[in-house]
Amino acid sequence: MISFFKKEQPNNDPKSLKEAVLAIHRLEKRIQNMEEELRGYRQDLEKTVGKVAMVRYNPFREVGSDQSFSIAFLNSLEEGVVLTSHYGRDMTRMYAKQIRGGASPHPLSVEEQNVVDMALGREPKEVAKEKKHKRV
Repeated sequence: MISFFKKEQPNNDPKSLKEAVLAIHRLEKRIQNMEEELRGYRQDLEKTVGKVAMVRYNPFREVGSDQSFSIAFLNSLEEGVVLTSHYGRDMTRMYAKQIRGGASPHPLSVEEQNVVDMALGREPKEVAKEKKHKRV
């Protein structure tokens, strides 16, 4: 009798020991390829930006609002960049500083160091008293 509800599965079982060994070798090769691919994905993932923090502040007393900011974009290797924008009445300046191993080869301002610390999950250092500091 024919059953319309049960589908017949093709029989892919090895017919000899030699076929079984070949099937195992093919599976081992596929697993090895997947492991290599996974290693590549992990290396790529380490390099992606995943740690971000930003602070807004007022670096100049004569300008009354917190229009200046520092923002850190870092990866899990503690590499990336800190962008800082200083807003003033007559000018706006922007700075970019490289971060490697959680530190910069360039001197960091208090705000820049704080934003790097925050992005890395560390407790930020105290900010200068005359500067207003907001965490965003």
